[in-house]
Amino acid sequence: MLIRHKFTIVVIVLLTTVFTGSLVYAQSSPDPTLNPAYGTLTAVEGRSVIEERVLSGGNADISRLNIRNNPDCHGYTTPQPTISVRVSDSDITRLIFEFMSGGDTTLIVRNPDGLWWCDDDDGEGLNGALSIGGGDVEMGTYDIWIGSFWSDESWRGTFSVRAMNYRPYAMVCIENATSQSLNFSYRWGSGNWQTSTIRPGAQLWFSKEYSSPTGPRNSPAFVIDFDANMGGGADDRETYTLERTASPEQSCDGINAYTFDFVSGRNRINLYR
Repeated sequence: MLIRHKFTIVVIVLLTTVFTGSLVYAQSSPDPTLNPAYGTLTAVEGRSVIEERVLSGGNADISRLNIRNNPDCHGYTTPQPTISVRVSDSDITRLIFEFMSGGDTTLIVRNPDGLWWCDDDDGEGLNGALSIGGGDVEMGTYDIWIGSFWSDESWRGTFSVRAMNYRPYAMVCIENATSQSLNFSYRWGSGNWQTSTIRPGAQLWFSKEYSSPTGPRNSPAFVIDFDANMGGGADDRETYTLERTASPEQSCDGINAYTFDFVSGRNRINLYR
């Protein structure tokens, strides 16, 4: 009875706010075109946590949404976003959103590309938490809705976002601009040599996971060895140590690749960047 009594008081406050143009309860599904009730935060890489006290709940059913990660996510929120987070730093590769309260709540995030995420139990207690990283992190505005699992409950709590330069992989990317398949050997640090073949026009990536994806990043050197004569005649071995690039995912997106190509005017290849 104590919770029900508190909720009744909250409803009176929120209905009063409707007439002042702040919170809006007139629609039945979350609407990203509306202004956020608690304004917009700016995510800054390196700043540990940004927090804001907000209120969960509403009468907009989140099951109407096309949720990307959790289609069965359940809860009720306001049509307008509870709060928004602006990301303008390209070094940010992971965002961690959390809501902490004493109730059963749901966290909904819409990224700048219009994709939806939802969680209702991965945070502390029965609260929502979401980690979005890799290629899903875009610069722009993220709209967040804090919902309640039950339509007749509302919970006061703390929303937080942490922005991280999370790059767990040392990446090396190699392309073949020649018209022939090329064989080469490679190794990480003092490890065993391994062999690989790259076809004409193909691209290969090699990765090593860092022990610390956000702090000082150290990885073994990447060494490559190949026959510049492509197996024709006497060996003409070339051995290089290639630069590694810290990346949020195992792909060549955003990586400056090394390219096998013919040496001008000669029947010989080399590696360029």
